Amino acid sequence: MDEILGLTPRTYRLASTLIDGSPRYIVQQKNNLAPTISLSIYEQFLSHNMGSHHSVRGSLDRLMYVYTWAQMEDIDLDMLILNSVALSPAQVRHFAHWLGNRNTQRGTEVSKISISNYNAILSECSSMLCWFIRQYWAHSVGDLYDPQIREFLTRRSRNQTGCIL
Repeated sequence: MDEILGLTPRTYRLASTLIDGSPRYIVQQKNNLAPTISLSIYEQFLSHNMGSHHSVRGSLDRLMYVYTWAQMEDIDLDMLILNSVALSPAQVRHFAHWLGNRNTQRGTEVSKISISNYNAILSECSSMLCWFIRQYWAHSVGDLYDPQIREFLTRRSRNQTGCIL
């Protein structure tokens, strides 16, 4: 039925627990409950820097789209991020195209993903990538002032606001 409607179920789920009275989250693959290491690291950062656990949950929920797409494309996103390898521009465009053509369902109504949700998901993915570059990639490739990294971060800060760095 989902295929007839053009719905692509996400292949990840968000599990929650209470730690020291605060909600914490882990993103897991639905089929085997394996956690995503990169999102666990990012959840730790978000939980300590956002004022609301609802914001953390929303961020992780938006990020599950790119992990679902990557799994469908047989791309190990955790391995790429944790080994300082970025998605290629072609892969980013492919993800954006996939996301824009994805249908969503609310109750019995099926429609394309809203433009505001589409933009929020892409922005969240970009923010996570910026954060990993600042925290890990720059140190593994040498210097934060590496011309490619510097150009990426400069473009990101000029074109968008809200990049979590």
